[in-house]
Amino acid sequence: MYARIRQLSSATRSAQDITDRLVSDILPIYEAADGFISYTIVGTYTNGVLALRVFDDVTTLEAANEAAASAAQQMGLDLDIAADDDNLEGDVLVDDRS
Repeated sequence: MYARIRQLSSATRSAQDITDRLVSDILPIYEAADGFISYTIVGTYTNGVLALRVFDDVTTLEAANEAAASAAQQMGLDLDIAADDDNLEGDVLVDDRS
């Protein structure tokens, strides 16, 4: 499994606004993609969110990102989103979903 974490924030919108758009516009694209395992959104103390995507491998994650690129770009424009360009990513070492 492969995971990527991205931090998103907006000077003009709330973390809930960002979350709502991620759930309505991005999550369905990821869920329909090959290799999808999970998508988690965490609120931060700075009124932003961390979006954690887990896929079978880096190839399926990249393909899902390409499929979601247009929706993500529109969301960014609509909500004035600043995204951290330094994604945290790598192989999942432990996944305990019991």
